[in-house]
Amino acid sequence: MKSTVWYRIDALAKNLTPFGITLILVLIGVVPLFLPVYARVAPLLPVMAVYHWAMHRPRLLPAYAVFLIGFLQDVLTGMPIGVNVVVFLTIYGVVVSQRQFF
Repeated sequence: MKSTVWYRIDALAKNLTPFGITLILVLIGVVPLFLPVYARVAPLLPVMAVYHWAMHRPRLLPAYAVFLIGFLQDVLTGMPIGVNVVVFLTIYGVVVSQRQFF
């Protein structure tokens, strides 16, 4: 089977989907929406995505992508640089290493 341009674009889109979804959740968590209880849930949206992709498809969301997502959330929320990076990488590492037990 020939590798056409559309096949390559499709493969690239499939490989970038976890990073893109997690990035969108970071942006949704930063946007000030005036909904009740939203402030408690918004910071956890990227954590949920990192957990999900680390559990089901860790190959599609590698550690360097998790680092970039944590760094971006630190920059956008005004947290000290590295806080969310450490949290996300810790969650990712624990879930990937204990995947068979979860």
